[in-house]
Amino acid sequence: MAVKEHLCNINSYSVITTHFSELNDNKKVILNKKILIKDGLITYKLVDGVSDNSFGIEVAKMVKFPQEVIDNAIDYMK
Repeated sequence: MAVKEHLCNINSYSVITTHFSELNDNKKVILNKKILIKDGLITYKLVDGVSDNSFGIEVAKMVKFPQEVIDNAIDYMK
């Protein structure tokens, strides 16, 4: 939610992929895809399905996302 809000606030055109159904405001789901995790490693291959893993906070920290957005995301997870 925090990243989606941030992208909306800066008027960014985006494709948002997530396993959080709450982000789908209009309730219209076209495709459910997930990144394949194989032997504990992220393969970056899209496969059908809904993810049961979440690495968003860790990835956001690694790429130096704005701390305010990271903090917001952590709050949403509580």
